[in-house]
Amino acid sequence: MKYKLDGYFKDATINFALVSKSETTAIKRGENEGLTLTNENIVRQLITRNANESGEVSFAKYPVPAVGNTAVIVFVQRKNELKIIGAAMSKL
Repeated sequence: MKYKLDGYFKDATINFALVSKSETTAIKRGENEGLTLTNENIVRQLITRNANESGEVSFAKYPVPAVGNTAVIVFVQRKNELKIIGAAMSKL
């Protein structure tokens, strides 16, 4: 995945989260046995790099969510205060 940043991003990191948009789990044991839970935006992989004007990242082949259930959330964050200064999401 290639990226290009605009604006002021000195002393920042860029973070790429590969997410499953939705996952359903049938609970087989314990106090919630028999229930079905649905969770959204589950992070499957996270890559963090120093923010540069442009670059490219590659996610590992595993774990990857099912086709049509995948998105990448990208956010730029200041290193010293962890303030998020930009974000975007792309469905894959």
